Amino acid sequence: MAQLEGIVSCKPSNPDFSHARARSIFWKVFLFAFIIQLVRNSIFLTDHGMWASQLRFFLTNDPRQFNFFAGYGHPGTTLISLGSVFHVLFGVSYSNALTLSLTVIISGATAACAVLCYVLQPQSLWWFTTAFILTLSRFYVKATPPTATVTALTVLVALASCWLWKQDGKVSLWLYFLWGVLLGLSFSTRFDVTILVGAPLLLLLTLRTGARVIGPVLSGGLMGFFVSDPYLWFMPLQHIKDLIHNLLIHSSRNAGSYGRLSISWLEWAHGTFLAAISIALFVYLQARRRLKNSVPPQVLLVLLGCTLVTLTLLIISKVQAMRYMYPLIMSWEVFLPLFALQDCPQTYGDISFKSGRLDPKTATVIMGFIIPTQILGYCLIFFG
Repeated sequence: MAQLEGIVSCKPSNPDFSHARARSIFWKVFLFAFIIQLVRNSIFLTDHGMWASQLRFFLTNDPRQFNFFAGYGHPGTTLISLGSVFHVLFGVSYSNALTLSLTVIISGATAACAVLCYVLQPQSLWWFTTAFILTLSRFYVKATPPTATVTALTVLVALASCWLWKQDGKVSLWLYFLWGVLLGLSFSTRFDVTILVGAPLLLLLTLRTGARVIGPVLSGGLMGFFVSDPYLWFMPLQHIKDLIHNLLIHSSRNAGSYGRLSISWLEWAHGTFLAAISIALFVYLQARRRLKNSVPPQVLLVLLGCTLVTLTLLIISKVQAMRYMYPLIMSWEVFLPLFALQDCPQTYGDISFKSGRLDPKTATVIMGFIIPTQILGYCLIFFG
């Protein structure tokens, strides 16, 4: 919330921006996402039992908490830390504490993403499609708790990077510190994905604004990482060593345990179809110089590079799992409605909740690109 307040307290150049509407969007999206996520996470969630046990092992100081083949090493400690608070303060079960922590973090990140989309383009429905995608995405079904959480956080990091780039260093360094805190939280959720995405974006923002932002970002990142990863409190050097060890041997360790695993063509198709369309539209619009200035192409080019690197690593890996691509795929799916509406007049994309009407082109994009593909994705997961 602090970061959100910092963002909306700045005066955007677009006169259609409204602080009251930004706050309204945040709380409405948070409530909507919280209800949906709570129901879904209570019914089905991959590896839910394993992470509930990891929470129990941590609170009872059980040596099994350091098992690399279970929860340790991702590290997923944003969920462990918040889950511990819920369990200790409210007496809920380990399973319910995990569900609540997962739901609160994803819902908060989803609402913040919606607000950033509104800040970047107040006249469009982009915030609405972003809230829909991040709340109802088919990827949550097969995502593990840390992957589901870092997926929403990665989209938030990308959108926040877009906003910071557009400010061209004309905002307080405090906001870069908060961006670093966000990276720290993401680090303590999934170390590997955050390294791959966060490091290039930090380099990009440094090239944009100068080395003066490195200090605030790194200090914020260290603070966010330390506060949300309790293993750093009593074994910092060993824990960092374990994280690097887990990162370097991930593929060979899994291969030795489970044998070679490959992604089926059906999973490739339903997992990457929308992202591929989004990337193709971005490349086309950028080549024709028709990309709206609400989203800086420099950030998207870095995101594209991260996507290609991750895809290459996944293809050559002995153990392939589509969930490792979810954070980057989801990011591209969030940008897809924006790309698809590039040629619309400024009035397109407006919505009047009082009248309940959408303009035809916006409705076509939402109905044709977003909703049916999510439904199809769920069908493929459950019946494929």
